[in-house]
Amino acid sequence: MRFLDNVKIRTRILATILLMGIGLCFVGWLGVNAIQTYDRRLEDLNAAAHRALLAQKYNSAVFSVVMDSRGIYHARDIAEAKRFAKPLLAELAWMEQNLPGYEASQKPEYRAEFQQQKKTITEFIAFRRELARLGSEAGPVEADRFGNNDANRANRQALNRDLVAAVTRNDEELATISSELQNFKSEQMRLILALSGLVLVAALGAGLALASLTISRPITRLSSGMQALADGDTGVEVFGAGRGDEIGAMARTVQVFK
Repeated sequence: MRFLDNVKIRTRILATILLMGIGLCFVGWLGVNAIQTYDRRLEDLNAAAHRALLAQKYNSAVFSVVMDSRGIYHARDIAEAKRFAKPLLAELAWMEQNLPGYEASQKPEYRAEFQQQKKTITEFIAFRRELARLGSEAGPVEADRFGNNDANRANRQALNRDLVAAVTRNDEELATISSELQNFKSEQMRLILALSGLVLVAALGAGLALASLTISRPITRLSSGMQALADGDTGVEVFGAGRGDEIGAMARTVQVFK
């Protein structure tokens, strides 16, 4: 601590406050960085949830369209076929309208793979739309002849497989991100609390050391010498005359009186 004897007390105090401020700024930076990282992963979680929801909605739409198609096949006449065609066309319109958004929601590494699924969806929409038209105009028999075949079923089965795989993949991604977020949150909280405690302990330790070792004790020793001098002991050694700080200035002044 002797090297501090030539450092002004104000400088020591300011340096201690500065170091404590740097420590707090570091902890604050860690907190901000943790929040930003958490927000980015939360965006990934929301994106995965959005993809999973769209895939589930498309799967439900396909199921509804298939049920309405069967209704058209087994309708008694054109009027009854039209009643099934109306909700079928509404589902197809929803699928077509949301296809660009569904495609945009895909992760970059799955964009190329999605093109085949997009092609299957487009074929499904075109095929079922024509089925609805035939049922509404030519009747259930023509619609059944057009749609109730292996080629149509193959298209629907392929689309079902793609959508189920998409839902499964997105659900797995949701579970992974959720687990990572929970672990990250716990780790960052422990880290920030530990560092905050460390900065607090270091600041208190530095403050106590500064006050006790470099200010309080030297002043006490100087005060003892002054008291002895006041009591008439002119041979007493004045402590701190060689210091370069405020205590040294006081000691040299006392030395003059001595």
